[in-house]
Amino acid sequence: MVGMSLGGLTAIRLAAVAPELVRRMVLVDVTPASIQRHQAMTQDQRGTVALASGPAVFDTFDEIVALTTAAAPHRSASSIRRGVVHNTRKRADGRWEWRYDRMRVLRDFTLLWDELALIEGPVTLVCGGATTCRGSEGARRARVRTLGAKRCAT
Repeated sequence: MVGMSLGGLTAIRLAAVAPELVRRMVLVDVTPASIQRHQAMTQDQRGTVALASGPAVFDTFDEIVALTTAAAPHRSASSIRRGVVHNTRKRADGRWEWRYDRMRVLRDFTLLWDELALIEGPVTLVCGGATTCRGSEGARRARVRTLGAKRCAT
């Protein structure tokens, strides 16, 4: 299983509660400490958290793309457009909205640390060059949680 962002946190949970479904896992730029990064973004109103706390409905797809571009100016236009395609839906009235439940976006995922330690299969943590994951406390803690069985690679 490969997961990034909320998908990575979901993968940790799934591997802990249904290990037969996850033989091995790759986490991309995400650890249970990611919620702390989200909280930091909330304080200065940038990134995904700013999008989640912004408008609920948009008149056009391009309006969401423009807002996302402002929130993530370091991302390429193609990356932003692809992300918006996969994270929005067109409503019956022709307007656009995010696919996720805005009331649940900022949950506390710290309980996933214990579940990460329960994972039986190998775990690989991939941290990109411009990520806050690399060298982070979360990455270090993920290694400690999984290296007990010598199963984690970064």
